[in-house]
Amino acid sequence: MLQHHPPHDSCSPDLARDLEVMGEDVPASLRKGGSASEPEVQAPLTVRPAITVSVFHVERDIIARSRQIPVLVLLGGPLDPGVARTRKALSAAATAAAGQWVFAWVNADSDPEVIDQFHPESLPRLYAVADGTAIGHTGIAHTEELEAWIDTALTHASARLPGLPPEARFETEPASHAPGERPEIATAGSQPASHAPSELPETELRAAAEAVATGDYSEALSIYAALQDTASPSDRPVVERAIAAVSVLERAQQRPPSADPIRLADAEPTNPQAALDAADAHIILDQPEAAVRRLIPLTQHPEVRARLLQLLTLLPPNSDELPAARRAIANAVF
Repeated sequence: MLQHHPPHDSCSPDLARDLEVMGEDVPASLRKGGSASEPEVQAPLTVRPAITVSVFHVERDIIARSRQIPVLVLLGGPLDPGVARTRKALSAAATAAAGQWVFAWVNADSDPEVIDQFHPESLPRLYAVADGTAIGHTGIAHTEELEAWIDTALTHASARLPGLPPEARFETEPASHAPGERPEIATAGSQPASHAPSELPETELRAAAEAVATGDYSEALSIYAALQDTASPSDRPVVERAIAAVSVLERAQQRPPSADPIRLADAEPTNPQAALDAADAHIILDQPEAAVRRLIPLTQHPEVRARLLQLLTLLPPNSDELPAARRAIANAVF
């Protein structure tokens, strides 16, 4: 059942706080105590029915857009079969709705800072956002209950909103990403650029996800390794990313408790094993680019090059660290 309540910290996005922590400029409209006369950030005139949102686009694509029409926001990881299935269904439904509402997905793996703004009680989670506020949320496990919840949420939310402005342009074809926005990585059950459906089997993906959830990382890696052997070219990057991430967790599980690995690596910058341990720590802290920077100076060591190649799969495709890492690997090899 849809819950009606005013904005509060447990379920309302707080973009200003997160941008301040990240060292980014906070728009005047978000600053507490800011002048009421300062203009709010406006939603784009081009309306995309299904989008992937990063921290830099929350205000524009979720908060501002929700002042016009409802926004359904799905929080979850790309390898969760339920997330993949729900994304596909809601993307199609939002396109068919032709501007009555839009769908946004937040990748819990690559954009945890956006997830934190919603303070979900669990993942995956679906939120209905209207007039800048999360007005309700639900799990996605039960399809029939989810459909009923969505219908109720959209009915209540639409009644309080003005709709799109007359000059808005509804886009039915996939568009290129806005400057600075991360391109969406092909994921299990998603539609890659070729529009070919994912061929990754849902049963195996669910088994791998359950193994990770219970800490059986070796079992998860065995499943992903088998999937890698049979994955299509469009699905292989997804599996490689999963292998890289779960491998970090497995190594961390096997490593005995010790002093801070990052501090140890800082004290021994030429020690390859210390650098590898520190890189894992950076990944666990959701700092993949810091992990790559840690390894680049030590690419003369084969084990470092192998790890670096694996960790590159965890970087966003537009990362500035990618060219530097590839040059370092090439120089070390040739």
